[in-house]
Amino acid sequence: MTKKDQLAEMIDAAVTKRGLPQSEVARLAEVDTSSLSRWRRGEQGCPAHRVEKLAIALRLDSMSADTLLKLALEVENENRKQREVLRSPGFRNELRDLKKSVSHLEEQIKQIQEYLQIPPPQQAQLDLQPPPH
Repeated sequence: MTKKDQLAEMIDAAVTKRGLPQSEVARLAEVDTSSLSRWRRGEQGCPAHRVEKLAIALRLDSMSADTLLKLALEVENENRKQREVLRSPGFRNELRDLKKSVSHLEEQIKQIQEYLQIPPPQQAQLDLQPPPH
């Protein structure tokens, strides 16, 4: 389970336990409902600067609020590291090389299919009849 999943699970459990409609929790935490929904589903990590108001809205004890903040900070750190990797020249060069390799392999497959007179995959017909008994 990723940190983002743990964060989402904790937020979802706290919202459910609080017993208020999600829109009311969002209003109390001063966030829009769609953001709260994304946090609960784990589609997006809750930003650390929102944790305090969310913890107050959910009436979390200090230990739970600290855990929520710690998870939020860890998710933000992981996201930052991923962005740095994606922006790095080494990653971009490697991605470019992989795309060239894939294009080259696709061209080779096409040439082999033409040589063997095999129809491309999208034109191939599969026999979906069950085998005779």
